[in-house]
Amino acid sequence: MTSEILVETRNPKAVANEDSSSLKDGRSMSDNDFKEVLAKLQLGIDQMMQQQSLHNEAQMKEQAKQTAIVARQHKHQVLGWALSQLKDLHSPHEFQCRFLDKKTKDVSSFPSSMIVRNILLSFMQDKGVVIDDRILKTSGKDEFSDSNKKVFCDKISGEINGLIGLKPVVRVLRNEMTIFCPDFS
Repeated sequence: MTSEILVETRNPKAVANEDSSSLKDGRSMSDNDFKEVLAKLQLGIDQMMQQQSLHNEAQMKEQAKQTAIVARQHKHQVLGWALSQLKDLHSPHEFQCRFLDKKTKDVSSFPSSMIVRNILLSFMQDKGVVIDDRILKTSGKDEFSDSNKKVFCDKISGEINGLIGLKPVVRVLRNEMTIFCPDFS
């Protein structure tokens, strides 16, 4: 919010020229007149500095808006590119995941590219994804322990980091491991 200066501002040089004209004519200036001229000059300088400060503040706010727009565009460009690369991920990079439906206790299996795609799409919408109910598919019994969930989280984070060049943010919210988009600015 910028405030406007209601005081009339005058060019300090003009004030000095007007008030020093008596000196040019050979007339002397009293101490009080000199102090008055200096006070007018100081007032003019102060007003100009305040105007410049308000202008600088407005410029900085506009620059911050522009920076945020560029960062958002960059984020969407990177995420779009990463999504386009997923079709080629049917390679040694892909791995199988297990998903535990907490309501029905059913376990299903799916390729890692599917979860990475869903995470990237959520990042584009500025949302996080709960990954607490997923583990890597291993031979033997599926164990949804904290250590297995952490291994899965690290593996998925590594895949996303490889695609977008930044490590995603992982936080525990409401007792669930959730993955968020990193800051692109």
